[in-house]
Amino acid sequence: MIKFRTRLDRNIPINKLLIINYSLDESDPLLAHQLAAVQTMATKFDSVHVITGHRGTGFIPENVIIRNIEWRSGSKIKKIFHLLKV
Repeated sequence: MIKFRTRLDRNIPINKLLIINYSLDESDPLLAHQLAAVQTMATKFDSVHVITGHRGTGFIPENVIIRNIEWRSGSKIKKIFHLLKV
């Protein structure tokens, strides 16, 4: 049986989600659906953390926290260490 930590004031499970993606931008021709996926998941979880290589435009719900590691083509492998600092 899975036990959840509960909030002190209510007996409601705390649900958190981590999403790692390449781009979070509604104007991206290939990956625009990622923003819709994050918005949908934000309705299902208390807190959503997103680690992304590119943050563009689009509505982000209040319970979503974004960490942009600013990945660029040709970047050094040391960018991975930015991910580890999160």
